[in-house]
Amino acid sequence: MAKNLLSMKSPDIAYTKEVLAQLEEKARDIMNFYQYHFFENMKLEDNLLTIFQSIQDLYPQKN
Repeated sequence: MAKNLLSMKSPDIAYTKEVLAQLEEKARDIMNFYQYHFFENMKLEDNLLTIFQSIQDLYPQKN
């Protein structure tokens, strides 16, 4: 069961910061992995097109 640690009556701020720091580190590791393995060997134009296509897939209603 997921909990919003800051919406509790007495939130544990220190624990919440620890959890968020770990999530940030994992997110950075994932971004570095993708950057190294997928974008490193691409031309700049191809890299930018891939990024824009990924964003377009996330927001299909936007132009």
